[in-house]
Amino acid sequence: MSIYRLQISNVSRGKGRTSVGTAAYISREHLRDERSGRVHDYRRRGGLEHAEIIVPRDIAAADIAWTQSREKLWNAAERAERRGNARVARQYQIALPHELAAPQRLQLAQQFAQDIADRYGVVADLAVHNAPPGGDPRNRHAHVLTTTRKLTTQGLGEKSPAEWNDGRRRAAGRPDAAAEFRLLRAHWAEITNNALREAGLDVRVDHRSLAAQGIDREPQRPKPRAAVEQERRARAIAQRDLQPDRAALQAVTDASKEAPLRQLPTKDAGQGLGVTQTAARNSWLNYVRQQQANPSRPEAEQAADATATPRRDYFNDQGR
Repeated sequence: MSIYRLQISNVSRGKGRTSVGTAAYISREHLRDERSGRVHDYRRRGGLEHAEIIVPRDIAAADIAWTQSREKLWNAAERAERRGNARVARQYQIALPHELAAPQRLQLAQQFAQDIADRYGVVADLAVHNAPPGGDPRNRHAHVLTTTRKLTTQGLGEKSPAEWNDGRRRAAGRPDAAAEFRLLRAHWAEITNNALREAGLDVRVDHRSLAAQGIDREPQRPKPRAAVEQERRARAIAQRDLQPDRAALQAVTDASKEAPLRQLPTKDAGQGLGVTQTAARNSWLNYVRQQQANPSRPEAEQAADATATPRRDYFNDQGR
């Protein structure tokens, strides 16, 4: 079934990030950062299904062709900020339903990016990605990178409403940061379900927490990124060199199953196995065992609750 995901993060100089570097990564392009002189080249990384730059509808007819150059756009975003710890972009990551066909997934991602651009008056850089090699093939997702300033006919102007603090929001009659976060989550669920309905599919997503849905179950514990990468590398080695039985491989990799883990049956297991391959395989097995037997921290601490107040720096840190 489809999984709901909307994650919002900030691209901030205070954390060593740049909008040019982030844009190059999500679009798999070659971009030069004029501020630092650094060149970001991700053309060989792969995984890109579609990329485009989307502007607000109310200004689309103006002379803003320069925004279609990714390098010009994000260097302009960097020039617009003077502070050493400034937020230079905002990134939205969304999970696209794998049940939809590729054109339907693209249309859904474009709709969300356009809605964000229109709501805040910003430029949205959309990139739709395939599942990474060795990963879950259902992992279709998109990145929407937006400017923190509104687009005008003269360039990037004042900070967008997404960057305002709660005082300014109240004065303008807009929702506070926490309410804004919940509105966006609900909107993504709504347009996703509309797309699934139009495609004739019965599956639906829900942005609410399990408790709000009346489901008496602990949320699934997310894996750290480092652990996911370790497991992916070890799986590739096991598949290539150890030639495991596929049914046993699935039983081992699915850490949510309650069945006891089994050693991977191999062909000629003792012949021709290098130290690196064997160590990676054992590390993978040990990691899965540890996750089943001894979770690193309570699930409640890792669960994302849609009803909770979002991190302050998502939509409210004095308009940096």
